[in-house]
Amino acid sequence: MTECFPGARLAFDAQNRKGMELDLKAIKASGIDIGTNFCLDDPEKELHGWSAHFVSVRKKGMMAGYMKSVKRFRMLYRLLAAYSDKSGMSQLDVIEFKS
Repeated sequence: MTECFPGARLAFDAQNRKGMELDLKAIKASGIDIGTNFCLDDPEKELHGWSAHFVSVRKKGMMAGYMKSVKRFRMLYRLLAAYSDKSGMSQLDVIEFKS
């Protein structure tokens, strides 16, 4: 990917182990039979070793980033999102490729 898109940035959302466990409980309670096994507790450490072509790997709070552009969220949702971001249960991971 780095050869086709030098200097590009790849961003994706992820969860840590606790966030994944909470989501699985909610999904199973709704009657959906699905499993998930991908979580990132420390994306900077876990992803940086995947390729020598990564310049940096960063983690950002996912919900806070979305709420900055949308003012209609209520206070309760903002508090829950802030907790989720601070605890790492939801995160936006960004990988920057070498030029």
